[in-house]
Amino acid sequence: TGLSGVVGNQAGAPIPACVSVYTADYEWAGATCTEDGTWSIPDIPDGTYRVRVDGNGEYVGEWAQDAAYLEEGVDVVAPGSVDVSLTLGGILTGTLTDADGTPVPQASVTAYQDGGNPVESTSTDEAGDWRMVVPPGSYQVQMSNWPAEIWAFGASSRTTASWLDVAAGATVQVDDHFKPAAKVTGRITEAKTRTPIAGACATLVSLAGNDSGEEFGRGCADDTGTYELTASAEGSFLVLYTDPSGRYAAEYSGG
Repeated sequence: TGLSGVVGNQAGAPIPACVSVYTADYEWAGATCTEDGTWSIPDIPDGTYRVRVDGNGEYVGEWAQDAAYLEEGVDVVAPGSVDVSLTLGGILTGTLTDADGTPVPQASVTAYQDGGNPVESTSTDEAGDWRMVVPPGSYQVQMSNWPAEIWAFGASSRTTASWLDVAAGATVQVDDHFKPAAKVTGRITEAKTRTPIAGACATLVSLAGNDSGEEFGRGCADDTGTYELTASAEGSFLVLYTDPSGRYAAEYSGG
């Protein structure tokens, strides 16, 4: 009954791994881990499934067989067996710090291949450290903790980001730090009386205005009408002033 199989490397030797089984409707059906490569999940009902296999930290995980996504995996019928061979990957690892050198926890780290396809993502821990296993190849790495964002090494966009060559079994160190954040600050007041408008908000937008849909920082006014926002990019921008309560009409910086 159920599903079983063997997980090995490309040389055919069994390796430690964890196996998860999902239904065709993307629902989790069962999981197990193995130290000797032999696995079994006997309690799942008869039916058709997709199988996810993850190695012990040195091998690239996959959906059986050789698929990067569940949708691309093959149908596996239970009762039955499926053997999977995992590829030895390379390791991207590093430490992300703020401009003052303090670690940045819970930041998102994503590795991209040519064509803009995200291959693997992870998050930094409390010490700002992160690690991911990727297939051998060339990558660009993005680190983001909104509104701060950086591309290794020290680049503000993917266009100028470095390409990192990762070989099977190799480790590439990717330490980086966010640039000092630029601030935009001011006061929002009523046009005639100059009284503060508490709760009114300022949003940094492109020179094309709010129609572009892009925002680069936002802050709302306190009781004195003072606001402050952190800019997520460098360049020239407009500030869009709005009143969420609907009392005042919106306008851009400069009236």
